[in-house]
Amino acid sequence: MRETTICEFGEVTLTSSEASSYAWSNGAGTAQSAVITQAGSYTVTITGTCGDYTSAPVEIAVLDAPAAPTAADVNLLGPGTADLTATGTNVVWYDVATGGTAVGSGNAWTTPTLDLNTSFWCADQNLYGGEEAIGGRESRSLTGQYHPSPGFWLVFNANEEIIINSVKVYASGAGNRSIALVNMDGDEIAAGTFNIPDGESRVTLNFTVPAGTGYGLRITSDDPQLWRDGNGSNPSFPYALGSLGTITGTSVTGGNALAYYYFFYDWEVQRPLTVCEGPREEVLVTVGPVGLSETATDGFGIYPVPASGVLNINFGTITGVVDLQLVDIAGRVVISEQRSVGPNSTLDLSGLATGEYALRVNHAQGTAVRRVVVR
Repeated sequence: MRETTICEFGEVTLTSSEASSYAWSNGAGTAQSAVITQAGSYTVTITGTCGDYTSAPVEIAVLDAPAAPTAADVNLLGPGTADLTATGTNVVWYDVATGGTAVGSGNAWTTPTLDLNTSFWCADQNLYGGEEAIGGRESRSLTGQYHPSPGFWLVFNANEEIIINSVKVYASGAGNRSIALVNMDGDEIAAGTFNIPDGESRVTLNFTVPAGTGYGLRITSDDPQLWRDGNGSNPSFPYALGSLGTITGTSVTGGNALAYYYFFYDWEVQRPLTVCEGPREEVLVTVGPVGLSETATDGFGIYPVPASGVLNINFGTITGVVDLQLVDIAGRVVISEQRSVGPNSTLDLSGLATGEYALRVNHAQGTAVRRVVVR
């Protein structure tokens, strides 16, 4: 049975070998390929020369994705940056509704400077995998040498797909060294050339290793001059890579096969990280005062401007109960209250920092906004 994992809201396409007809176990139709979005076990039955044949099942697992975050729109009094906030565990921010690359991350994120109304979108992510492990010999012994030959290497197994993040090496002289991941037949799966300084250092590899046995991590440069522990250093194979794999020995054959430890110490490995992202929530940043026309809020005004301590409010033709908010230049609500409209209304500004604010009044007929300056 083959297993495939997808994220909620994601999909995977299963494709059959070519045949005269196809019947998918989930009733997905008679095409050669089927798009799968739900967890389950899937097979396809094809018609061949000697009769019908049903494939081995493919098991599809679906990882949960989070719900869309909750976020609030922001109003700026003029051009500037906006401080956006959203609920969630691993929030990322985009400047497009679908696709694109994240432009920010975190529950709180500050936009670039804006001079026009602009939409952003936030999404939450669930993270799966990514667990790390350390293994191999922690450091070199005093028995060994800086080796002039690339002919031998460490052999290891991967219990599941893993990533070799980095290894420790000891070099005699700085310079470029080529390192390769090979399978049991010696075929390269991944390779790179790395500039390694003199002495002890870590080399970041980021080699992805499929689950399997008999892999080799080897030097392919001539005269590498990297340290390997020699006969008498008691390498003591095997070395566990946590639960993810095992360094089993070396490519040396014969009686000295386990007497040496080649080049790569203190391995850092991890499970691949799977990111499942939920739907995006739009956040609108408006730049400049917003509100109804003056005819709809005839007589509404504030004084004095600038104000200090107390702001007087004349609601004009606005009646009933209103929601009143004072918003700073970053879009944060610093005062919020509900009151019934009446004469001689005031707002206490004591304790506020000097600067520009907006007074926003939500009422039965709409919304009105006035610029406030506190000194």
